[in-house]
Amino acid sequence: MIECKLEAGKTYYLKTYMLESGDIGDFVLSTSSFSFDSAEKVELSVDTEKEVNIGAGEYKLLTYTPSEAGKYFFSISNSANEARYTLMNSDYWIFTAYNSTNTNLTYDMQAGQEYILKAKFSESSASGSITVKIAKYIPVTGIQCENLTLYPGDNGWFEYKVLPENATQPSPNCQEGN
Repeated sequence: MIECKLEAGKTYYLKTYMLESGDIGDFVLSTSSFSFDSAEKVELSVDTEKEVNIGAGEYKLLTYTPSEAGKYFFSISNSANEARYTLMNSDYWIFTAYNSTNTNLTYDMQAGQEYILKAKFSESSASGSITVKIAKYIPVTGIQCENLTLYPGDNGWFEYKVLPENATQPSPNCQEGN
């Protein structure tokens, strides 16, 4: 499923393709209207985890309006089912994660603009809860660790500390190197 906001009077094109030359299939294109005003909205707050229950075939709209402009970090998770999360504002779709149990997103937001996170489970028969937390983005500026020397055939672990300690996403990417 593709979700997007369309404007009257504009021309849109949709390009599709098959992965293999022998693939065959049918495509069905349909549209439906979606109103933010008709759905129940759940208000989010910075640094507060919010758990929301979603019934089978339902979706929830979680809203946040920042009081100050800047980067914000969304952490979204559920324990059991794959879900689809779409972040949008009144003007356009910003981001969609499909078939996800855990999603992290950093986005530069404008003060006073309402942002809406639409959440629903991928399987129409699935139900459960999702947990969402929004935090002001604090970037990792460094990693403090002790040297570890390994020789061919050795293995080992080293401990590290992410700086600053209150970084929004304190999980560094590790790479092989010398």
